[in-house]
Amino acid sequence: MSPNQTTELIRTGAGSANTALSSYDLNHGILLSGFRLVKKRYLTAASCLSFCSVFSSRTAVAVFTQDTSNNMAELPSRTLALETSGTAGSIAFLEGRNVVAEFDLPSGRRTAQTLAPTIKAGMEQVRWTPAQIDLVAVTVGPGSFTGLRIGVMTAKALAYATGAKLAGINTLEVLAQQAPPEVTEACVVMDAYRGQLFCAGFRRDASQQWRTVVETHVIDAQCWLAEQGNLKTSAAVIGPAVAKLRAKMPAETSWIAQADRQPQAATVGELALRDWSAKQLADIWRLTPRYYRPSAAEEKRLAGEP
Repeated sequence: MSPNQTTELIRTGAGSANTALSSYDLNHGILLSGFRLVKKRYLTAASCLSFCSVFSSRTAVAVFTQDTSNNMAELPSRTLALETSGTAGSIAFLEGRNVVAEFDLPSGRRTAQTLAPTIKAGMEQVRWTPAQIDLVAVTVGPGSFTGLRIGVMTAKALAYATGAKLAGINTLEVLAQQAPPEVTEACVVMDAYRGQLFCAGFRRDASQQWRTVVETHVIDAQCWLAEQGNLKTSAAVIGPAVAKLRAKMPAETSWIAQADRQPQAATVGELALRDWSAKQLADIWRLTPRYYRPSAAEEKRLAGEP
């Protein structure tokens, strides 16, 4: 396999999941993937080199074959979780169900500039090598177009390079999972900008697990507010959009306190462990961000605008 083929596999998800990589393919494929992102301005050159340095450990430079069997331990020994759906991203390191470290991405800088260095620094602090990671988890949307692209690409590259399993988690489900245990029904909202919201509904089942009752969708904020006035529901409103909506919501609407409004990487890892146990993990070759709507540029193009 040539380096260009390796890069294309990571970018498109084409090819066989049983492909074995030599160390040459691995290092050059990851490096070229980074350069591709630099060219598209998703990564700075410095961040590209930092991203590639995550794989520089000798234990990660070897021949890997992606394991597609169902022969998995009850829980992964080590899970790396990434949350890059918004402006305040984070990463978490879990050993079994225990969160051993969690780091916020530096504020005021792009995710493309901060994610790889934060992963590298975090791995050094918890004393993991890339080859020790069993599971990589990442939010796949909804959220920031660029943030989701960077997070999913990084998760796929890490899983591909190390042979780890991969889990893709809905951002709104993460927010529901962070609700207090006494909340049994949740309406989760995120700001989709342009006067719109990302929205989904969840309800706890008999085992206290969240089940989706309203699929993730985009709705005009004014329409959502009108619905809240007409609906008789005990659902608590959760999510980053609460701060903007609270003053306009009906007085009887319940909402979750500020500390619970941002999705956290530790919760992403928690939900990924659930998917691991249920053997419902993502296909590394097919996982893509879920945007739930076209970007502003795509909408202009579809409308025939210059």
